[in-house]
Amino acid sequence: MSSLNSSPSKQGNKLSFCVLLTVLIFSTLFFPLQAFATTLTYSTPGTFTWNCPAGVYSVTVYAWGAGGSGNASNGGANESGAGGGAFATAAVPVTCPGAYTVTVGNAISLTNGGNSWFGSSTTVLAVGGTNASGSGGAGGQASNCIPTTGAYSGGNGGGNGGGGAGSGGNGGNGPNSPAGGAGGIGGSIGYPGGTGGIANSFTAEGSTNGSLPGGGGAGSDDYDTTDTGSLGGYGQVILVYTVQTHQNIVGGNSTIRGNSVLN
Repeated sequence: MSSLNSSPSKQGNKLSFCVLLTVLIFSTLFFPLQAFATTLTYSTPGTFTWNCPAGVYSVTVYAWGAGGSGNASNGGANESGAGGGAFATAAVPVTCPGAYTVTVGNAISLTNGGNSWFGSSTTVLAVGGTNASGSGGAGGQASNCIPTTGAYSGGNGGGNGGGGAGSGGNGGNGPNSPAGGAGGIGGSIGYPGGTGGIANSFTAEGSTNGSLPGGGGAGSDDYDTTDTGSLGGYGQVILVYTVQTHQNIVGGNSTIRGNSVLN
């Protein structure tokens, strides 16, 4: 008798399992992982901590070094502009929970532009432009970035500041005309670099700073020994990542989540 009584129960268990398996297959086909893209922008100089959220396994990093400072006046003719910051990018595997360092390069008078990086200076690194000297400061070089693949150089300073590199090309050199070096184009990614500063001889208000991210500063105006030259644009770091979550299906006394059946 007991054998006969257990048969319907076993059949019912098999049927329940088949139903759950069918729903699981259906959920995999029609309710896949949901992905939510998040973009974080760090554009203030300094060091920050990014805490990796659950469900994130990789982060794409876009980084710009800061622009260099324009030359100070020596009591003679207009001084030269500084170089723009370089651009670097990479997709970095991350482990969550975990804390990662984000450093944004600073722009300080009469110095090279600060470097920007993610994780460490050997993970993703974008170098800053150099302080103006002689005929102009050199732009931050893609060859000095990490990684070099996908990196672009900042423009060289000249009569004006060099442009910061963009995600799609090198920054423009600072011309001897009333315009700073053009920022590098954004390309398909869409993140252009900052423009270089404009020298005093082309403006009525004095030399202008390079724009963010990474534009080189213009040189000081002529014969004004109190003018220390304009600043470069700050560096910048952008993080883009996707949080992956499963869509839950609830029915009866069971919840199907991803590849698990929870009773």
